[in-house]
Amino acid sequence: MSSVFSIKPRTLSCISIALGIGATHPGWVQAGSTVAGERYQVICDFDDDAIARSALEAAEAAWPVVTELFGVETDKSTQRLQIHIYRQIADYQTAEAQRTGGRFRDNLCFSSHEDKSSHIAIQPPCSDDVLMRIGLPGLTRMLVAHEAAHLAVYSTIPNFESHPEWLAEGYALYAAAEVHRRKKWASSTGDNPYLSSMVKSAQQTNAGRNAPSISRIVAGKCQSLATNDRYALYWLLFEFLLNDKEDGPKFRKFLGKSRRLGGGSEYAVQLGKVFRKEIGAGGKLTGADAKFKKYVKDLPARWSEQFRSLDVQKAKWIQCAFPDSHALAWSTRSIKAESFRINGAFEILPSGDGEKLMHVMLGKAGSQFIFVSFTSTGRVIVRQVFWSENRSDFLADVKTPIAEGKRTKFSIAVKGDVLTVFLEGKQIARCNARGKKLTGPWGVGVEKGCAGIWREVKVLSKVARKKSSRKPK
Repeated sequence: MSSVFSIKPRTLSCISIALGIGATHPGWVQAGSTVAGERYQVICDFDDDAIARSALEAAEAAWPVVTELFGVETDKSTQRLQIHIYRQIADYQTAEAQRTGGRFRDNLCFSSHEDKSSHIAIQPPCSDDVLMRIGLPGLTRMLVAHEAAHLAVYSTIPNFESHPEWLAEGYALYAAAEVHRRKKWASSTGDNPYLSSMVKSAQQTNAGRNAPSISRIVAGKCQSLATNDRYALYWLLFEFLLNDKEDGPKFRKFLGKSRRLGGGSEYAVQLGKVFRKEIGAGGKLTGADAKFKKYVKDLPARWSEQFRSLDVQKAKWIQCAFPDSHALAWSTRSIKAESFRINGAFEILPSGDGEKLMHVMLGKAGSQFIFVSFTSTGRVIVRQVFWSENRSDFLADVKTPIAEGKRTKFSIAVKGDVLTVFLEGKQIARCNARGKKLTGPWGVGVEKGCAGIWREVKVLSKVARKKSSRKPK
């Protein structure tokens, strides 16, 4: 049997599966950029040394996180774990078909312990020009760190094949998040859209009537939840226990014991007993359950991605969409003031033929909101979108000199239901939202198959000044 991790990156779900895989196929490694580190070797089927080095950096950073978690001491092995990166989805699917017969064709990544290798398509797909500008996409970097964590366990923990889902995906998700924190690729969990969206998922799950207890999670009794919801809980259970002053040392002791248990069909039962003994008070976890729910509830989460992906790098935000869906990311910091401005700059990146669009989204109420779109064909479009009905009402459509690949400053001024768009300080469009409130959640997006860069995006609210009651002297 061979453990495999896979992810559907267009949404937020990921799946862990066990299956049998044949031996490595001859000619698996194709010409391209190859770089080797202490523990991993990254093999790209395309020439881009910078991409290969970036992927290797993420992979190497995952190794110490995993070995620290489980208390594993490792020697400097010369056998490097292979991570294959594919430039095109079609090339990944060809390689996957040779290995698993199409079972993971649409997952865009999988890992095998038999030859200690991972296989990942560049995600989201993007043009050569875009890849040259942005480097390794943030979503792909997160997957590399996650898969590298799995490979580290495959190499150091003898009973890994018996690991239940919550343990296997919990440590891998924790390791990927920790890599991003240690490397300062994410200033905090809440500022990273990928991680922040998982926090929002867990918060919604824990707020529901059927929120699983820690005991149910560890016993594998939350399979009725959607995959994304389960995985979010697995990851945050790791975060909670490791960060708790009282339970942190106990959980690390538990993880050390988990690798010493015998594998097989009884492993999960034995693991549960050890968990309750180490973490629970007298074998009970009721106190920990309340603390866990409060921990999840209080976590900051700045972003909620409806569709991937947004990579926030301080004041620079890189946003790329998959070919079959728009990339939409909503800020959880709602706008409350009736009068406000959104200032920043955008750059529409070359991504093939056709019109490219970048969007600022305002006034979300259910599935209705306002799109302010900047296009590569030199248009500013304002429309009210009825997402569930798949229709739009156009409020403005103005021609203006927007150049693809050029940074352009923008400002969107709102007063009540009147919206004014400025580019480089010049008023371009002004329209009335017909009574539609523009306050509430706001966000950024790019059209499907497109990519762009946002810079220095800020919301500036106008607060009405209170008249002073003091009499002038």
